[in-house]
This record gives sequence, C-alpha cells and structure tokens, in this order.
Amino acid sequence: MYALLFIFSEPSSEILQLAAICGDQKFSCYVLPTSSIREQASRITGLTFDGTILFKRGVPVPAVSLHECLTTFHQWLTAIPKPVLFAHNCRNFDSIILCNAITKSNFYHLSEYISGYCDTLPMLKENISMKTTSFSLKTLVRNVLGLTYDAHDAVEDCKYLKKLVEHSSIDAYYLNYTFTVSYIMSIMKQMETKKSNSNSLLPLITGKVVSKSMLNKISSSGLSMHHLHLAYERNGFDGIYTLFTTCFQGKVRVTKQKNIITNVANFLQER
Repeated sequence: MYALLFIFSEPSSEILQLAAICGDQKFSCYVLPTSSIREQASRITGLTFDGTILFKRGVPVPAVSLHECLTTFHQWLTAIPKPVLFAHNCRNFDSIILCNAITKSNFYHLSEYISGYCDTLPMLKENISMKTTSFSLKTLVRNVLGLTYDAHDAVEDCKYLKKLVEHSSIDAYYLNYTFTVSYIMSIMKQMETKKSNSNSLLPLITGKVVSKSMLNKISSSGLSMHHLHLAYERNGFDGIYTLFTTCFQGKVRVTKQKNIITNVANFLQER
C-alpha cells in the first residue's frame, strides 16, 4: 500500500515554496532564493526577494535555506510509509526541480525514501471524460469540481489537486503514470550532457555551419565537438558521414543530408 502525497513547488529554476499534503497532514516551507526571482515567476506566484527577505504579495514570509527546507521535509515525510508524490506536470517540472535541489544539497537520503512520482497531467487528461482545450490544474478544478481557488500558491495547489484526484477515482490506473526517482536522475544527467554538448558545438552556429535545430539534434544524439573532431581526424568526410548516418535505436542518429555533413566536414577541415 502506497501513501498518496500531493506536492507542489512554485514555478522557478529553484524551489521557492515547497508544500505537500497527505490525508490531514500538511507541510509548507518557503525557501530563500540564491538569486533574484525572475519577473515572470514573481508575476505568477506573487513572490519577490529583496536580497534578504522573501515577500508574498508584498508581505514578508518566513523563509529558510534550501538545505533546511529539505531536512524539515524529510523529517515530515518519514512518518508516511512508501510515499508516492503526486504533482501536475511533474514529469517536466516538479520532479526535476526537487531532484535537482536534492542533488545540489547532497541530500540523497531524501530521494531514497521517496517511492516515486505520479504525473497527474497525462493521467487526468487521458481519464477525465470532458471536452476542454486546457488541462491546467486551475481549469480542471473549475470545470470538474466547479470550484475556484488561489492558483500558484503551493499549499492551495496541493489541496485542490488532492480534491480533483479523489473526485476522479484514480486507484485503478494511477500506477500507470508513476516513475521512479532514479528515472528522473537519469533524465537530469542526460540534460546536463546535452547542455555540455550544445555548448561545445556553438562554433557551428557562430560559423553558420548548421541551424539551431540541427545543433539540437547533434547534441541530443550524445555527440560533442570532441566526437566530431575525432571522427574527422580518423576518416575525414566519411568519418562524419558514418557518425551522422548510423542508425541508433531504429533511427538515423543525426541526418543523411549530405549538404549538412559536407558543411560540418569543411568546417572541421579549416580547424
């Protein structure tokens, strides 16, 4: 038996507010940012930071360091057996933000206690029988429950996601939308590798050798500038051609377009 725990972190590149609800138990903690809060995030959440104090719609709120927040959350969480963290669009946001915070704080015993995540966005999208062009939490709460609430406050988001999920009777299928912490950690590692690859390949953009979309394909395939240089040094044009056209998981690794391959080979020849 898993404990269904609803979690939200405010939209930013780092955790500003972490909240969770399990049954009648609630957790909420504001976190002092390490840099200024982006204007868009402030507009959505009402959170601002003057460099010392965190404000919610102009009112100071008690806030702690990220490490202290994770420590307190871990202490709260240990009272809950086998917690599965539910969040809306967490596959692309909350799970990555939380795992990134765990990694930065070297707080891995928290990730070891979490049984997994459940993304309620695809779960509700595929299992709620209603016509809507938006599956945002605020829209679903209004259309399914007939309620409105203070969206983008983490505690309120948790509260109404819990109401929505309980209303939808998800026991029969929610496990189909769960994934492990180790899966998210592997995704994060892939994202870091891709970022590093993209940075190394930037001369291909500044030199107008390939388009940004093509650079994205090259970096996503696991290739960096080092790999391109190595392939060209070994076998010239044919080395790049083989590198780009080799089938990987049933698909061409990068491209078969000879003009692109020629442009890259010519660029490497001049280096």
